[in-house]
Amino acid sequence: MHLHGQWGNARALADLVKDIDPSIVTVTGGAHPSGDWQYAVPGSPFDHVVINEADQTFTALLQALTEEGGDIDAVPGLAYRRADLAVVRTTAKSPYMRILPKRQGLDQRLGMMPLPDFGMLDMRQYEQAYHSSGKRVRGHGSWAQIFSTIGCNVGCDFCCVPMVNGPWRALGTDWFDLHLAEITKQGVTEVLIEDDHLLHDPLYAMRVFELLRKHDLPRVEEGGLSLFALDLLHLGEEFANGMDHAERRNPNFRNVLSAMLSGLTCRDLIRAMADGGCYSVYLAVESANENSLEQSGKPRVNAFQKATGEIVEMFTEYGIQVTGGFMLGFVNPPERPGVKPYVESLEQIEKTIRTRRRPWRRRGGARRTSNACGCAPTAPTR
Repeated sequence: MHLHGQWGNARALADLVKDIDPSIVTVTGGAHPSGDWQYAVPGSPFDHVVINEADQTFTALLQALTEEGGDIDAVPGLAYRRADLAVVRTTAKSPYMRILPKRQGLDQRLGMMPLPDFGMLDMRQYEQAYHSSGKRVRGHGSWAQIFSTIGCNVGCDFCCVPMVNGPWRALGTDWFDLHLAEITKQGVTEVLIEDDHLLHDPLYAMRVFELLRKHDLPRVEEGGLSLFALDLLHLGEEFANGMDHAERRNPNFRNVLSAMLSGLTCRDLIRAMADGGCYSVYLAVESANENSLEQSGKPRVNAFQKATGEIVEMFTEYGIQVTGGFMLGFVNPPERPGVKPYVESLEQIEKTIRTRRRPWRRRGGARRTSNACGCAPTAPTR
């Protein structure tokens, strides 16, 4: 699997493999092949493309390739090149794992998503003082990247997660509890949380924080925290009640509003993160322009600069470093020919830059980053 920007490197690696032995079967997946499988297969050295989620499809492909009587055409979510060079897609749609903790027992979910086997890794390779988000806080043991949920429902135009990984699904706190117990046995002493949208359900996230505290695992929220969820919790019921009916019915707000009605505040959530050992977060701010946010599929509340500044200060107050993600020069292609694309103006770009400067500098405890089109953050700058 690889990221969109690594397509060239992935092809080069597959070319090397085929140079060594053309009979070696090569398989790829991820954002670029999933979205462009018609061309990824015939125009590359890969024999098979796993489209969208690979957790079940890749296993089924291995069985079809290795077991007697295996049928590749029966593997869902796959594209491949036949002997006559024709490209075949086995199913019109790729299946996503139907994980429903409220309806499925732990054993059923473990059957679909087994616990990652860290025992197969040499964890001594992860004992260095730095990880992908900076310097560690523990001077002993190893670090690991983990997740408690998969997928995302927001549907930002610049993001491939909903298309590749599907909708948001919780794996269940019972599953996550077992996962944390297992990795601590393997010598893991701190973690990077890679959930794409952990705050889709803030009350579920609170239980996740409790488990991380239970297993004494300080952490970095590297997958990204949705600013709009924190904004709504911070602005409170009065603001929520003033939202128009259509906005309030946004499905991405449903769980946040429910958490708010239960009494949860933004400060409660940030305090729980800190109590659970969180020392750094990536905050998906994106833009100070409501038009750009709406064009990209983000809620407009991300542009509320005063609320953003207060939220960053709260993180800093609890000793949590903040890295902000911004999109500058956002372009949204037209949905049909003849329609002008949406292009951020220089004035809008400068507005986001001014926003980026204000709250991030107030107490000197936060970091900030910017990215060209919201695709991936650059290295943080102080």
